[in-house]
Amino acid sequence: MKASEALYRQIYNHLLAQIKDGVYEDKRLPTEKEITEQFFVSRITARKALDRLAADGMVVRISGKGTFVRKGKSILPGPAQRQAGMPLIALVMGGYSSSFGMGILNAAIDQAEREGVHIILKNAGNSQAREFRILEDLKRSGVDGIIVQPAHGEIYSQWLINAAFDHYPIVMIDRFLPGIDMPFVGVDNERLSETAANHLIEAGHRNICLVTMEAETASTLKARMEGFKWALNRHKIPVNTDLWLTNLAKRMRDENKNSEEAYAFYTQQIVRHLKAHPEITAVFCTEYLVSRLVYKAIEKSGMRVPEDYSIVGFDGEESGMDEGFLAHVRQPQSRMGEEAVKMVCAMIRGEKPENQHLMLDGEWVEGRSVAEPSPRR
Repeated sequence: MKASEALYRQIYNHLLAQIKDGVYEDKRLPTEKEITEQFFVSRITARKALDRLAADGMVVRISGKGTFVRKGKSILPGPAQRQAGMPLIALVMGGYSSSFGMGILNAAIDQAEREGVHIILKNAGNSQAREFRILEDLKRSGVDGIIVQPAHGEIYSQWLINAAFDHYPIVMIDRFLPGIDMPFVGVDNERLSETAANHLIEAGHRNICLVTMEAETASTLKARMEGFKWALNRHKIPVNTDLWLTNLAKRMRDENKNSEEAYAFYTQQIVRHLKAHPEITAVFCTEYLVSRLVYKAIEKSGMRVPEDYSIVGFDGEESGMDEGFLAHVRQPQSRMGEEAVKMVCAMIRGEKPENQHLMLDGEWVEGRSVAEPSPRR
């Protein structure tokens, strides 16, 4: 399968999940241009995804008007559509994009087919309140099991705590909630983070800026920060948090932290931080979005990557603008989706998973965004 075809399928699954979640019930889907800008893909790839949805009867494309969800047709497997004895599971994501999440979705869909179960996709939008409503509705509707990527929050979800006590077939993915005895599939974020940081250190960097979005409420990001500190400690480099730019999103008062206005604000904050600390020669990004924002900020400040600043991060586009450029650690998204489905299906059958907490290894992806520190620094 060609990389472009894989990406078009990922966008297709992303839009399909949003359609099933009612996101476009009363409004049009994104245009081809909007899709190219959101996912950093070609116009042809965007058109393929929309054409596939139309061919499958999910949407109607009206020339000059846009793409709309087809009315009067059920796209979720209801009781009448489900085969006798065929279980129904749900995958509830905090969010997904072409850089992270879609690999999990694609693999979960394929594994569900191999397991002989129906699967429903839901997007909680990283909101605990919305997550609670979705989980309540799913359980009330009689789904046999749930896979959930817990939303970030200051406190644990009471629904998940209750589900753990009730021994309901539920598996957490990506984000682990310490103290809750519930099956989990994720990656060793501390180890992956240390791997990424080591590449900057081995290239000669010592003054490294760490940038996060909302570290205070995310166990995953905290683990990545710990891995970064481990790398510094093992190379006997002092941990200088003055160089860090953490909880970037918390500085944005606007509730819509994913708006164009918010992205412009984040970029401005990064530019100011780099100018305030001219000793910084490299940036360690805890998320893919951060990597893109940092790259944009460096360009805006008149600097270049990697000549003036090196960048490493988590995940990246395997087909598109980043291919071969952004050095990063890649999470095993496909295995996460596959193993989570296997685990929840085993629980539905009354079997206990062999490994309640499955931690998967990721891999380093070489890129052109890492170089030795500039001589002027």
